Amino acid sequence: MARIIPTETLSANYTQRSSDLQPLWHFVLLSITTFGLYHIYWFYRNLRYLRVYNGLDISPIKRTVGLFIPILSLLIVYNLIFDLRDFARDGGVNRLYEPGWIFLGYLVSLSLYTLLPDPYWILGLLSTVVALAIVQRTLNFYWEVKQPCLPRKTNYHFLGEIQLSASTLQFVVFFTILS
Repeated sequence: MARIIPTETLSANYTQRSSDLQPLWHFVLLSITTFGLYHIYWFYRNLRYLRVYNGLDISPIKRTVGLFIPILSLLIVYNLIFDLRDFARDGGVNRLYEPGWIFLGYLVSLSLYTLLPDPYWILGLLSTVVALAIVQRTLNFYWEVKQPCLPRKTNYHFLGEIQLSASTLQFVVFFTILS
């Protein structure tokens, strides 16, 4: 586990306007429409939250880049899944997931994603979405406990998300046609 530093030094000049809670439908929509690319940002964002709100001395950018290194990526995902569960538990959340099973499900999902032929690889993608959605659900409980007075975000930038999703879809279709 990373070294803990005082959170006051990280967030002394920051005023938060809305909760960090992310609706499950939003997570699932972005995950599916970007064919899993959203997960990279999701990992970065949650690593950043661990650093800012819980005072961990980690580099979210370095760990996110580490997701592209095969064996290291598994260790990063494993640690994040366990850390998020532990912080949720320490934050007073009662509805927790079992991190070992989530990680195993994530590994099986990645295997399906990479080994299944077209178009069945989509089952692997959907499986990774389910595994991480369970983690996101627990995070939502955590944010409800930690940020009870902050309003939930109600305006999402759908135009940007639709553009990102359409670009990703075009990219996948283009390279599928080429192959």
